[in-house]
Amino acid sequence: MGKVALASLATIIAIAFAPQALPVASALVAVPILLIALHRPAWRASATVAAIGALAVLQVDARLAARVPPAHDGATLELALRVDSLPDADARRTRFEAVVEDGPLAGRRLAVAWYAAPARPAAGERWWVRALVRRPRAHLNPGAADLEALWFERGIDGLATVREGRRLATAAPGVLAARAAVVAAVESACGDRPTACGVVGGLTVGRAAGIDDGAWRAFRRTGTVHLVAISGLHVTLLGTIAALIAFALARRSARLTAWVPAQAVAAATGLMVAAGYALLAGASLPSRRTVLMLAVVATAVWLRRPAPARRVLAAALLAVLVTDPLAVLAPGFWLSFLGVALLVAAVDDGGWLRNAVRAQLVASLGLAPVLLAAFGAVPLVAPLANLVAIPAFNLALVPLALAGCVLLPWAPGLADGCFALCARLVDLGLPVLAALGEASPELARGPASVLAMAAACVGTLWLLAPRGVPGRALGAVLWLPLLCAPPRLAPGEFDARVLDVGHGLAVVVTTREHTLLYDTGPGGLDGDAAGWAIGPTLTVLGRRPDLIVVSHADRDHSGGVARLTREQPDARWRVGAGLDGVPCRAGQRWRWDGIDFELLHPPVAGAPGNDGSCVLRISAPSGVLLLTGDVEADGERELLASGASLRADALVAPHHGSASSSSAALVAAVRPTLVVHSAGWRNRWGFPRAEIVARYRAVGARQSVTGRDGAVDLEFRLGRAPRAIPARRERRVWREP
Repeated sequence: MGKVALASLATIIAIAFAPQALPVASALVAVPILLIALHRPAWRASATVAAIGALAVLQVDARLAARVPPAHDGATLELALRVDSLPDADARRTRFEAVVEDGPLAGRRLAVAWYAAPARPAAGERWWVRALVRRPRAHLNPGAADLEALWFERGIDGLATVREGRRLATAAPGVLAARAAVVAAVESACGDRPTACGVVGGLTVGRAAGIDDGAWRAFRRTGTVHLVAISGLHVTLLGTIAALIAFALARRSARLTAWVPAQAVAAATGLMVAAGYALLAGASLPSRRTVLMLAVVATAVWLRRPAPARRVLAAALLAVLVTDPLAVLAPGFWLSFLGVALLVAAVDDGGWLRNAVRAQLVASLGLAPVLLAAFGAVPLVAPLANLVAIPAFNLALVPLALAGCVLLPWAPGLADGCFALCARLVDLGLPVLAALGEASPELARGPASVLAMAAACVGTLWLLAPRGVPGRALGAVLWLPLLCAPPRLAPGEFDARVLDVGHGLAVVVTTREHTLLYDTGPGGLDGDAAGWAIGPTLTVLGRRPDLIVVSHADRDHSGGVARLTREQPDARWRVGAGLDGVPCRAGQRWRWDGIDFELLHPPVAGAPGNDGSCVLRISAPSGVLLLTGDVEADGERELLASGASLRADALVAPHHGSASSSSAALVAAVRPTLVVHSAGWRNRWGFPRAEIVARYRAVGARQSVTGRDGAVDLEFRLGRAPRAIPARRERRVWREP
């Protein structure tokens, strides 16, 4: 079974990660194999793999066909929706998933955002809305989650922004309504403590909304994020407790055990309780995997057949691949199954303490490649933190939270007490976790190649191979490509990553030893880009900015100032007109690693607004980059009149490619070979404007647009011409062109 499961997994990976979807007709390849397998048992394994591959092809085709049609992309439609998730609301917006029940997109599932909603939609309610609808397209930045892949895996067919709406019907009783009732009770019991409320909500119904950035940082730096939501460990614990109680009660009943063995009663009870808990959690991937594994164990108990751990894991893997082939797109899939596989490999005949320590070390080692690929960093203190945190969660927090859920229908007062005590324990433990995380280092490095990740995974399996396998220690050698730092930039070389932040600008410039951030991206209703774009990029690069330059006060350039002031206390600042801090002035210059940085604008009496933007020229033996902020015609004339050298190999276009900037005189003076327009996808201003694109094309410049191409990495290397590498260079089935 293990070989069949692995072969099926490899087949689905090839289908799901392909540059484009396979034709539906390719699924028919499975038909003759299945027919042969009916008469030749030796073909059954191949038939299973072929059938699972066919299911994956059909699911990919169905997901692509269900997407919002191009004709409706960007249209405002009237729809009847049913709220199909627990809404996540704050002071600015409410977000939820909904199924369209009536209207042009009937049957499709949308991720909905509603700003300044007059009333908070509740889970299960039906609403009429007028909403702007788009196809599922997301920002793409190094280190940040690939939201398009996650939406594709979850079956999100489009995005909707509500303009107006009215409630049509209240929620009907059901699992979703029960989950909403638990959330309401938790929020009432926890009071004005959003982080504690989020943790308790995560442990009860898998909804960890409200946890602040500092708490998430503490969980991430200690490797305990998996404990905040309902994980496979929590589900297993609850199922085991229920099974033990059922066994103790069943063995006391001679009449019951005459018909059914006590072990079978215990297995069935544990499975039902675990399945109920997973359902309360919204049937997340880790909880589904755990329930499937427990179902295999329960079946083995009922049939009185042994169920080795490896066979249980293989059966659960096959079950997940059959029911949801595209689960392979979610990082949780890999963390879940690989984590369990490593724990199975770690357990031996030693005592419980030895096994606990060994399990944490093995899991941390084995999951490191996946964590580096998904999040760009691995907390080195994770084994120690989990050794303490896992018992604290599973012996105190989880039982209290679940006791509150059980008591809620019959004794709401006692349930509130359980939730409040659980929140209080979170408040007491979180500062300790935060201090531990800040005091400990983490392994962070630049983006690693797929080959380095694969080699590290193979090395881990080799290291954990059973005794007798030759050369197990050599598995450590396969970790070297991952552990070795990427080649350092030579003096005179630098990179400039123009991030995909929609309508706004953020550029991370790295030299051999230093990092500069030019502009902090937008801020507003969707949160600030410092959190969802700049932070992940700095993490995956393993860098902290030495200097932050904010060109001017417009929110699309300065939206992340407040956050970065908190998170980067050691950074120095230079700011444009309208901002508090050390002002940019023409003539300011410094030198890092053989590279000259010079501010060309504004003059001492610089004007506020776009034309007061800080203009920075980065000059190196490997090439020249010009960063111009939002300067428009007047500012460009001042630049040209100043006599400063404007010639550059690469240019981040002024004002996102607007018609009021990039004058013919400026383009002629710069004559760039590479131009990046930091502009949102299908933005309402039409940036970059067609006439501006044509103007740069006329001087032979190759152009990229962040909204179309994702983040663009400008590489400046000695001995070769600068080049632009867009993040969307790799086509994927789920990625919008």
